Amino acid sequence: MPEFAAVSIHEDVVHFVLAGNPSVEAFEAEFLRPLDGLLSTQKRFSLVVDAIGVTGVCMSVAWSMIKWMRANRPLLKLHLNATGVVLQNEAVKTIMEFVLSVQPSVAPLLITSTATLAVNFVRSA
Repeated sequence: MPEFAAVSIHEDVVHFVLAGNPSVEAFEAEFLRPLDGLLSTQKRFSLVVDAIGVTGVCMSVAWSMIKWMRANRPLLKLHLNATGVVLQNEAVKTIMEFVLSVQPSVAPLLITSTATLAVNFVRSA
């Protein structure tokens, strides 16, 4: 049973729902490895990350995300259409902004407080 993430796919939009304060192991297993799988399909997709339920993010998780984004940059350029991130926790938003300042997104990105805006954004990108 996942401790951190759930994923669903509708057409070309992949929707992750994240919760809690993940360990690096949970973050990699339940978020990054499924993203690796998506990239390996060599199909274009958009990503919605609903992180409203995330209560905290440690810096080791942030660095794991930065390293993953950097390592997968060429594949992300080929396959990722857009990303919408749903956040309401200011501390989590600050960590997300840090990650993006170190490793910018390769695709259009919207950070918003509602899932509807995130989904509409990725569908229109």
